[in-house]
Amino acid sequence: AQAAVFGDEQPYLTALLVPTPEAYVSDESIQDVIATAVKKVNGRFDYWERIRKYHLLEEDGVDLASASRQELVIQYSDRIEAMYPTNRQIDIQAITQVQVDPERMRQLLEKERVLDAWIGDAGIEFIFNIARDKKIDVPSMVHICDTAATISQIEDEEKPLSTALIVGNPAQIARVLPASQIRLISHNHIRRMRHGLITLAKMVDGIVLGYVLDTYGYVRGIHKLDIPIDPAQTNLFLGPQFRRHAIISGLCDAMVFFVPTGGRQVRVFANGQLVGRYANGDWSPDNLRQVNQFLQHLSERGGYNIDLVSRILRCAFAMSEENMGAIFLIGDAEAILAQSDRAEISTVASIISADINEITDHELINFAKQDGATVVDNDGWFRGCMVLLRPGANTQADIGPGKGARHSSAAKMSAETQCLAITVSQDGPITVYEAGQRVLSL
Repeated sequence: AQAAVFGDEQPYLTALLVPTPEAYVSDESIQDVIATAVKKVNGRFDYWERIRKYHLLEEDGVDLASASRQELVIQYSDRIEAMYPTNRQIDIQAITQVQVDPERMRQLLEKERVLDAWIGDAGIEFIFNIARDKKIDVPSMVHICDTAATISQIEDEEKPLSTALIVGNPAQIARVLPASQIRLISHNHIRRMRHGLITLAKMVDGIVLGYVLDTYGYVRGIHKLDIPIDPAQTNLFLGPQFRRHAIISGLCDAMVFFVPTGGRQVRVFANGQLVGRYANGDWSPDNLRQVNQFLQHLSERGGYNIDLVSRILRCAFAMSEENMGAIFLIGDAEAILAQSDRAEISTVASIISADINEITDHELINFAKQDGATVVDNDGWFRGCMVLLRPGANTQADIGPGKGARHSSAAKMSAETQCLAITVSQDGPITVYEAGQRVLSL
């Protein structure tokens, strides 16, 4: 006749049940009738949604609907608590000595050293710290990171996969993200569902759909991501896709692992912000506050137009999402062009200078994604694209380890012409060089 279900911050669900009068006149005992009813209802739900224990309220005058849930918890606290295991509290002061076998202690310390070394080498410590803060199972986070990295590196019929993993409280996530029409037949830990997730990633693309995982690493379903968002809720330097996932992480109080279209990278979002990435086999933290500090530095020392640099950075982030490489140069355009080869289209078309405010972001990105550099002078005039930079081979510049020809030519040209070079690698990272010095890495 009545039921109230409990389970907040508990390992499973329980219920207080008020039987109907008919249950008492059945040929079966009241316990058997209720057990059959509970079993039938549980069969409709996943295991974490099922009632594990229940208590019958057989006294007269019970009206569960007339009280709030909190009032029921107080009124029936003894009966609710009896359905959950008791946690024996140990007085810390009472522990004076613990016996550990020396060999066992040596093994534990060795494992701890190996784990610490691995965490440091993989660059994954920042993810573990966020996971602990959000009460996400840290061992499961290892499998989540590994699955996201694997998907980013898979090319299916020469087309890289993309997807999103949203990790948090499924109930809270479901209040923000509607369920998809694609329903998983079974729910299990990501370690055991990894192959299935990779197979479904062709449709669960991380833009329209994403996977939802609970804090223990169990895949709980597929949800829609194309919800209305307010761009002002996160850093405006982020491109449209990254901005969406940053906002979702904040609204759902979750960690979001996003493999963008084109693969080859993973971006991590939490608390409404971009917090890290995976690229070239390594995880590393990101902090967009560096961008604001960098712009302040340029304003105070470099004499650059901050609005102009901000706009170029915004285009760079948008290109990063799509794995499009680029070089933007801001500075003395005449000096840059004098030390470069003409664009390969120069035999059939000429580049007309224009105020960059007359060029849309889409146009600018379309120019920048071609081979060569896009040049903008200090006054905000677009001066050319597909410019082939020819700096001196012996020019000294702080290029950084593992950087290719794009970074080398941009950094050296930055040194020779004292300009600003913003480079976007094809696997996502953005690096800024000022007068040959690496001043920002994202």
